[in-house]
Amino acid sequence: MKKQLTAIIILLCVAIVSNAQSGKRGESLSPEVLSVKVFDLTGNELTLDDVLKKYEGKVLYIDFWASWCAPCRNEMPHSKLLRQKFSQPDIEFLYFSTDETDEAWKKGVDKLGLHTNSFRLDKTTKIAIQNFFNIKGIPYYLILDRAGNIFETNASWPREENAFTELEKALNTN
Repeated sequence: MKKQLTAIIILLCVAIVSNAQSGKRGESLSPEVLSVKVFDLTGNELTLDDVLKKYEGKVLYIDFWASWCAPCRNEMPHSKLLRQKFSQPDIEFLYFSTDETDEAWKKGVDKLGLHTNSFRLDKTTKIAIQNFFNIKGIPYYLILDRAGNIFETNASWPREENAFTELEKALNTN
């Protein structure tokens, strides 16, 4: 039974993700998505727009993950390596957890060393973002260009060579 449950969880985590419903390259995020609420590690409630404004002019590689998701956790060392390759001020890596509780999220943040640029989506926010980008499973990666517009939906996972290439293209586009 435990093996079956583990297999089901893994299958859910690595569900095939289709391209964005609404979001295509060059499009801006909808006002509905920008107004969704997120929480930072200190408990502050912000809108997604507040978060994105903090990083205006930068390319953003956004990781949607959860502490219970084994594939998400397994990608984090690769994400760290990718961040190190792009240790420049023109790019930021943001981590949005879909954990349902602060406790689970913060425990995952501590375990994975994600104390910078980490946010948690509440249930309503998670649904709005899933619907906008047609996210079917996590981990899910998204790249926004320097103008805050969509550069790549369903971006490559950090372990994939294409992730580096996609980020290079995004940096050189604007």
